[in-house]
Amino acid sequence: MRLDYTSCYSCPSHFIYGDAVPQKRNGVMMHLGDRFCLLKKKAIRLKARDLKKRVPDCCPKRISPPELKLYDFKDEPSRQMQLLHGLNCPSEFRYTLRHKGTLSMPIKDFWQAYESGEDAGELLGLTLTEGHVLELNDGLVHVFLYNGTNGLVERHFNPKAMKE
Repeated sequence: MRLDYTSCYSCPSHFIYGDAVPQKRNGVMMHLGDRFCLLKKKAIRLKARDLKKRVPDCCPKRISPPELKLYDFKDEPSRQMQLLHGLNCPSEFRYTLRHKGTLSMPIKDFWQAYESGEDAGELLGLTLTEGHVLELNDGLVHVFLYNGTNGLVERHFNPKAMKE
């Protein structure tokens, strides 16, 4: 799985001031060539060192600590249908939210530890069984991991399509 963090350059809130006359806008004084994040009411001036990183720590989109959601089967017939047919892709209408919490480490660190051989359940402090779906979100990366027969695999999953 590739954890692609977008950069400030591709963000729609990234703004480069291009007027030769300095002026105060969005609560800060703007000069020619300065870069800002306009996601909040008051603009955040981005420094050169912030732009060298992929996403600066001051990014308002960042969620700290990352969110963790565990989706499990609604009932036993749903579990049997999914596992009996050997489907390696979750169907949203068979799932419901079982656990909501936070991740104790960044998503990238979690994935590296998992790929190095550590158990995902121990890293998360949860009991994972085949068929569970994990949702990890840090505001910049939003990923769904399906716990199949071969371990965690990134899959498309739309929680809004779940029926109550």
